[in-house]
Amino acid sequence: MYKLLILITALLLTLSTPIYAKNVLKDAVRLNRDINKAEKQYNKQVKKTKQKLDKAQANINSVKEGHYAEKRLQKIEDNAAKKLNKTKDKLDPRDDISDKLRDDLKKQKRQAIDNWLAD
Repeated sequence: MYKLLILITALLLTLSTPIYAKNVLKDAVRLNRDINKAEKQYNKQVKKTKQKLDKAQANINSVKEGHYAEKRLQKIEDNAAKKLNKTKDKLDPRDDISDKLRDDLKKQKRQAIDNWLAD
């Protein structure tokens, strides 16, 4: 009986060790995956922060050198020119006429196709 008890105990120990080792291996893989994921997120945040700092430094240098006001004025002028061109385009009757003609042609084509399908 004593030998049987020792044999069962030894058998249980040999079977339980690989199961425990598998769990440790799974935990190690999961932990490694989590570490890599956290590292990627950290690197993204560091990169974004560096870009923000670089942009802020560039803006500071631009203000120091006086380029900021020039760029701002140029941007305002460009926007005003775009608005002026849009207004001129709206006032041009040729666009209106061409749009109406295009719409009429599309309607005639649709009507011709409908008549052809009806026959």
